[in-house]
This record gives sequence, structure tokens and C-alpha cells, in this order.
Amino acid sequence: MADQHSAEAFQQLKLTKIHLSPRLLENCSRHIAEQFDSLWAPAEKLARHLHRLPTSLVRFLTRTPRGHMVITPGAPNYEPGVQLLRGRELEAVAFVSLTDLVEDPLHTLHVVGHLLDHLLGCRGAPTGRWLSDGHGVNPSWAEIGQQIPALYELGYAVDNIAMAGPRQYFARSVAWYIYDRCQLNVADPQIERLLRQTVFDEAFCRRTLSPGLK
Repeated sequence: MADQHSAEAFQQLKLTKIHLSPRLLENCSRHIAEQFDSLWAPAEKLARHLHRLPTSLVRFLTRTPRGHMVITPGAPNYEPGVQLLRGRELEAVAFVSLTDLVEDPLHTLHVVGHLLDHLLGCRGAPTGRWLSDGHGVNPSWAEIGQQIPALYELGYAVDNIAMAGPRQYFARSVAWYIYDRCQLNVADPQIERLLRQTVFDEAFCRRTLSPGLK
């Protein structure tokens, strides 16, 4: 039953929050385009990269009005404000590089980490404070957010990108947790433990991200 609930949650995520930029496969290199057997295959691949996310967190992402992932032939980037896609306004958008999706999943997960940071901090409000700023969507998450800058200051970042500041530290740690949790644990066991007990813990996410919780 748990697997069924997870599959249903990811299906809703794909339908409502993962988008493809226009003419995606036509605008990338032939080598990259040949990795996909259908137009929708990149969205399926991105969803598979996110397999470690707890069901309750996936549902939170789906029902939050802001927060989208757009697969693009261009460079990866996270844009907190309004973006236009096929005439539709999207807020808080993680632009995922199609090339990274094939060749460098860690970069893909990194930009999604910024999206999680923003949504868990303030539900993606354009000028709101992110989780790694020490904020949170409710007191439980604010308590988690307050720990991130403190852990960053200890200097045990998993790689050079993570050393650039608390936001990069959180996003990169999330990426490494999904991509190679053992490597993250070796480099920075305290952030690995914090993520394991919160962001990637189904019970914690279910308790703190339920629909009626403010």
C-alpha cells in the first residue's frame, strides 16, 4: 500500500509540477535527444531521480501553488520569481538541464535542492526567507532551518560548491543525499543525519507537512 501511495504521489507530481520547455528534444544535441524514446521520457527520468523523497514531501510539493520544475535544453538555474512557460505564469521554478539529466544527475538534484529550500522556508514566496536562511513554513521546520547555517559554519561541506554559502550548502547536501548518501555521510555526517531525520523522513514530513498545518 505504501508503494501504491508513493506511486500515486509521484504521478501527481509529474502531472502538475514537472514541465517540458517547448520543442525540448529538437533544441538539444542529437546525442542527448537519442537518450529518450518519447517526448515525456525526460519527465519520467527526472521523477526517477527524485525517488528518495518521502511521499508526504512529494504531496506537499504537489499541493503548494508555487514551485515547479521545467526541463530545458539550456543551463540549470533556480528562479524564485514569476516565469512564463507556454503563456502560463509559474512561480518559484527550478530549470533542470536536459543534458544534466543524462550526464550529471548531481547538478539536476542540486537545482531541485534550491526549490525544496525555498518551498520549505516560505512556500516559495518571492521575497520570503528560505529554510537555509533559518526560516520554515511552520515552527517545526523553522527549528530545522535554524540548524542549517550553524552546520554550514562548521566547515564540513561535502564539496566546494557546498562551501559557497548556506543556500548552496543545503541544496548540494540534498543532492548528494539522493545521489550518494554514503559519500555525504563521510564528508559531513551532521547534515546527513539532519536530512535523514527530517527532509527524507516520511514520518517527520507527514507530521509537519499535513494539509491543515500552518
